Amino acid sequence: MLRIGHAGHGERPVETAALLERLSEAEGTNVLVLQLDASDVERALGDVLVPCLAKRVRLVVEVPDGDPLAVANALAGLAARLGKRRPRVGVLEGHNLLATQLPAVLAALRCDPPPPPGFVLAAAEAELGSEPLLGLIAKGAEVLVTGVVAASAVAIAFARHVHRWPAGDFDRLAAAACVGRILRAGAAAVGGDLDETVPVAGLPYADISADGSVRFHATQAGPLRVAGLALALLDGLATPMQWIEPDVTVDLGNAVLHGPQLEAVAGGPAANWVAGRFVFEGGYEGAAEIAYGGGSAAARGLAAARDLEKRLAALPGDARVRVEIVGFDAAAKAAGEQVRDLAVAPGRDVRVRVAVRGETGLQVQAALAEAKALVRFGPAGGALLRAAATSERRVSVARIDKGLVSPRATQMTGDL
Repeated sequence: MLRIGHAGHGERPVETAALLERLSEAEGTNVLVLQLDASDVERALGDVLVPCLAKRVRLVVEVPDGDPLAVANALAGLAARLGKRRPRVGVLEGHNLLATQLPAVLAALRCDPPPPPGFVLAAAEAELGSEPLLGLIAKGAEVLVTGVVAASAVAIAFARHVHRWPAGDFDRLAAAACVGRILRAGAAAVGGDLDETVPVAGLPYADISADGSVRFHATQAGPLRVAGLALALLDGLATPMQWIEPDVTVDLGNAVLHGPQLEAVAGGPAANWVAGRFVFEGGYEGAAEIAYGGGSAAARGLAAARDLEKRLAALPGDARVRVEIVGFDAAAKAAGEQVRDLAVAPGRDVRVRVAVRGETGLQVQAALAEAKALVRFGPAGGALLRAAATSERRVSVARIDKGLVSPRATQMTGDL
């Protein structure tokens, strides 16, 4: 039997601990998946790594925005500081296409949506499949650290290892792919967000049998919400009842959820491409917020917004700006009205917000300088909450030929 659970980012320690208990209760191979930012490794794993090693629960740490090798070394150091043996760690890299492919090759790929003129490629990532993970699991890795992997990759890799499924057993691979998709949805998959009066507390986990049958569970007491499982399974399908993973094409046309039991999932050969995420940068954008509170706050906020709108219109250049008063004019601003046309809403604390987008950083900084000046030279009682300028980023998706992706699997030696 294979039991696998997903604890999200590990941000809820009580639920993560409960999930670990449920995983360790089952006979067979048990797997806990966490998806973390590189800076969260020690915080999130301080109370997870030791129980996983003690209970023989395999740990998978996904760091899509970090360096898997650096995180693996940090894990080894964490174990040493906790006075525990260094675990056997497997590292999967290769999702970062900018490190392995020429920019001209990547720029030739079709992105949806296409990048705006003048934007340059800042990041290109491909979803990795189960094959390189399978090799690390077979070598006895207790902890797997990965970059960007498909939602199905971990479940398929462990199911193939535990149940000895061949790569061409597409129906069973498709069932395991469904497990990965549902577990990544988190508490929503088990109905935690379907009742506004019930806090989202439970985490999902699943048992995958050798015949490909799947049964879902949750850490909270009570029956599962089948609607949550179904919504997680159907969310974001690109074509009716199908989606494509690196290892299999999943067909839900005849799939049935009998309560928490998933049956009749069909599979077919995978495509010769994998999904990719491209990030483009170009131009600049910035935002600032000023808070007004106390008596006549709304009137003072409105006066500040009107003055700011007038001053920004007089700035040179063609930067696009938007001024709004958070709390009572969102609908009006969505319709394209100006703050000078708005009425005062008495007795309400407000925030004046400005957003700006321009071709150069000087345009954006000039607009933010006008907003900052309101704190000292505008209506009384204004407090600057934040002001920040960054490069503008646009995210696109693309189909990437598998020949352009070069996964790198590394087995780090641990203590016996």
